[in-house]
Amino acid sequence: MEIKENAMKYTIKNHKMNGIVTNHPNDLISLMKSFSTETVEKTEIIPEIMEIKNSYKNVYECFRYTIYNKQLFPKDENKKILDALRIVGLKEDILSLGLMDISSSEKKQLQIALALLSNPDTIILVEPFKSMDFQNEKLMTFLFQKIVEKFKKTIIIITEDLESVLKNDNHIIIFKNDKFIIEGTKEEIIKNIELLRKHKVILPEIIEFIYLAKKRKNVRIDYSYDVRDLIKDIYKHV
Repeated sequence: MEIKENAMKYTIKNHKMNGIVTNHPNDLISLMKSFSTETVEKTEIIPEIMEIKNSYKNVYECFRYTIYNKQLFPKDENKKILDALRIVGLKEDILSLGLMDISSSEKKQLQIALALLSNPDTIILVEPFKSMDFQNEKLMTFLFQKIVEKFKKTIIIITEDLESVLKNDNHIIIFKNDKFIIEGTKEEIIKNIELLRKHKVILPEIIEFIYLAKKRKNVRIDYSYDVRDLIKDIYKHV
């Protein structure tokens, strides 16, 4: 999927995880909404914070409202709901709980389950890992990969956090102040650190540390996204 907007040109990889790093995520959401009508109809946008537009008695009512609001009219409503829960790894007993009684990670899983009800081709998530601990981030990443690989969906993560996409995304696109900077794999992105620094893109602390060690101290260590790998490299080469 090639996107052109205001002389910018970049590519969203279909049936892949795509990470878009930007300091203006809401502007990117507006850009995504400028897709063709057919594409928009097959796209679900999941905001950072779950929007509650109605006073749901429990999670089940939330599902029923979403099905009614989107005019989905499935042959077997309960089966559709249970299938969505199964995909995201939530148990059936969550249906009787209130939205205030489930954890933040469960809310994110619920948002994804609700999005899957309409069987979209593309799911756009805004800051899905924000305030998430390492374990939940790992589980959420596994879920995204499952949705991409098993169900052939396109995932787009919009975030200000370059570190999260370097760890988790197949294809990365970077903007700064609405200006397109670079796109590619994480290996290609890391090879262009000078370009990122030139445009004042905020680098993960570990990447900045390695960059400075290589440049100022001429230390022969590889770029890593894990402190444990960095320590091993330091012992090996320093």
